[in-house]
Amino acid sequence: KPFKKTFTSFSPQPARTIKESGLYKYEWDFTVQPKSQYSIMVETDYKPLFYLLLLLVIIIYLVIRWLNHGVIVTKKVIKSGHDMKVALLVKNNLGIPVKNIELRDILPKVIHPAQDYATIKPNKIEKYSHSLHMVWEILHLDTKEERIISYKLEPKMHLLGKLTLPPARCKYMHKGKEIKHYSNPVSLYPRKE
Repeated sequence: KPFKKTFTSFSPQPARTIKESGLYKYEWDFTVQPKSQYSIMVETDYKPLFYLLLLLVIIIYLVIRWLNHGVIVTKKVIKSGHDMKVALLVKNNLGIPVKNIELRDILPKVIHPAQDYATIKPNKIEKYSHSLHMVWEILHLDTKEERIISYKLEPKMHLLGKLTLPPARCKYMHKGKEIKHYSNPVSLYPRKE
């Protein structure tokens, strides 16, 4: 069969390979003298496939570990509709405590945060021509420690349909380098139709 053929070796190599009805036939041309013998070795070895699958599993594991390494921020919609609420989950997966983390979330100009914050109030709010940036300064985050920051949103005008909020960003220093991690974007539905 084609799959088995990939992992099969011959010694010596066949003179011809014939495919019939999805099966492979191998032919050798040789002459056997009296009181002598002719040996053909056919070996099917699946070890390369095993090593390939093992390598693939290791690569996937390392990629997942790399993606979840550091200070991770996740963005979630708690409530949609009239009372919109968003949460930011910040978790330290770095293995050591981290200091001076800047968490920045961006809101489009058509929406703004309500004045009452359920958890931590932003240290500052920066206004730009097309957006509003909320900035939290987390002074210390222990290993595996998680902070949840949530806030309510109010539309500045009557909105219909889907409103997409861009990813939040956390920034910190590690081994003399500035590290940035971004969350997922989320979608809100300001009005239920």
